[in-house]
Amino acid sequence: MAPVHLQTSLLDRITLVVTAFGVKPGYMLISLVLIILLGRRYARLGPELKLLFVSLVAFELGEIFCAVNYAFAGGRSDALEFGHQAGMIGFGALLPWALFDLLDRRVLRYSDPDATCAAQRFCKRCWKREEVACGLQRLMLLAAPALAMVALMPLASGLPTYDLVLPVFGADVIYKTSPVEQWALLRLYPVAAAGLLLVTFGLLLRGRRGIGPARLTFFFGLGFTAFSLLRFFLESAYLAMPIWADAWEELTEMITVLSIVLLL
Repeated sequence: MAPVHLQTSLLDRITLVVTAFGVKPGYMLISLVLIILLGRRYARLGPELKLLFVSLVAFELGEIFCAVNYAFAGGRSDALEFGHQAGMIGFGALLPWALFDLLDRRVLRYSDPDATCAAQRFCKRCWKREEVACGLQRLMLLAAPALAMVALMPLASGLPTYDLVLPVFGADVIYKTSPVEQWALLRLYPVAAAGLLLVTFGLLLRGRRGIGPARLTFFFGLGFTAFSLLRFFLESAYLAMPIWADAWEELTEMITVLSIVLLL
């Protein structure tokens, strides 16, 4: 099928240029600086900051795959795009995990067997001292299957593909998706996310023994869910002008990286 040529407004063209040559290189540079700074101190970092470091590495590698794809393959390489997606899913899993561990260590004190958990005033009785069920664990027994249902939302959609040519200040910019890419995004990732979250539910049913392994399945389920839903909503909203889907994705990533800088 021949590519479709679309007309772009001045705002569309400016948005694409600013996103491609300002926002994306900007957050990639900031992320690289953070990786270098944390890498120099890696041996002295706590486990939560080591997780944060690995999440940034996954993010940077994913963005490098994305940049190479557009710079040298015109955005048409499925292999490079899957490299980009793997980095984003890893980032989406490891960053919340690192932030939860950081919050847990500094505020919640949930994992510390000798500390009083911040939720103690709500639970009254604590599994650390008595043979009772953990309130946070019971909450997660509801949250995990609920998130699994949300993760499956893209399954009810079609598999839209497009091959568009957009003129931008005298150059033709190509936006193209492949059936393989869309099948992974809207079928494989939602099923993987739901599966991991249901495994989390099963692990939590084991009581205290399941809490540790459940972190791995929960946060990677969250990573698949977040990436799949973000792309699903953005592509559905801006199917007629994908410049804006890219722009909001890049701005979201810039905000995330700046938030990490502020946190550190």
